[in-house]
Amino acid sequence: MKRINSTVWELVLGIVLTGIVLELLILLFLSDKLSISLGLLIGMLTASAMVFHMYYSITKILDMGEGAARKGAAKGYAVRTIGLVAVLLVVAVTKKANLLSCVAGVFTLKVAVYLQPFTHRIIRRVRE
Repeated sequence: MKRINSTVWELVLGIVLTGIVLELLILLFLSDKLSISLGLLIGMLTASAMVFHMYYSITKILDMGEGAARKGAAKGYAVRTIGLVAVLLVVAVTKKANLLSCVAGVFTLKVAVYLQPFTHRIIRRVRE
């Protein structure tokens, strides 16, 4: 766990913080709380898995030559895309969780990228 770059943990923290805000909005304003919350959680877990897979892919690619790195990057992207589609299909078919909130959970990764300078400062202050 210590070998993993701090940026990965900062992104996961951003996903969690964004998820907390969305969960509070769900609890305050929406009626189907369980299904929507479950979808959000599944999406957030998927987003976190994508962050770790990106880190794994990038560290592997850095040791490759240019041609192999391009293929490795494309392969990593394909694996994440197929994984995301699989998760969304399972959520859509089972209908136990809300598909739209699952997509929102996945998009917490996008918000986490913008929050990363903020989460970086939080983690740095905690470590001091």
